[in-house]
Amino acid sequence: MTSISALTEPAASWKPSSSTTATSQVELADAVADAREHGHTWAQIAAMVGTSRQAAQERYGEPAEHP
Repeated sequence: MTSISALTEPAASWKPSSSTTATSQVELADAVADAREHGHTWAQIAAMVGTSRQAAQERYGEPAEHP
């Protein structure tokens, strides 16, 4: 499994294609799920991906149930 920090480090000559971007987004979502399973807080995850705690939770958290 890819770690969050490995996905957030810039590469010198990296030019993403649409398939690379889609793959990276899936890998990031998997890394976030793994981090949550290992007890990391939304604040810790948000700091690693460069967003707010609320934005990270909304993007990668479980979908809300609708009545």
